[in-house]
Amino acid sequence: MQLTAELSFYPLAEDYIPPIKAFITELAGQAGLQMVTNRMSTQISGSFDDVTQAINQAMRACMSGPGRAVLVVKYLNTALPVLSAPDLD
Repeated sequence: MQLTAELSFYPLAEDYIPPIKAFITELAGQAGLQMVTNRMSTQISGSFDDVTQAINQAMRACMSGPGRAVLVVKYLNTALPVLSAPDLD
């Protein structure tokens, strides 16, 4: 099964940019995914196992430290072409 996920990571700290970059870097290091990041979220697409394992690994790495964070994830049970802009016509 193919899966697309949209993620938003919110570190609960004044200096929030480094943890967000670390989370995105952790996700980007996973094989078998299409991934795009913008100012609002990161979208990843691939097989169910690849997507969920990548999210779990990034979440574990970035949430195991002393700081607190919120991770919001939306799943769609199909692969979306996240690397190309949608056709709105």
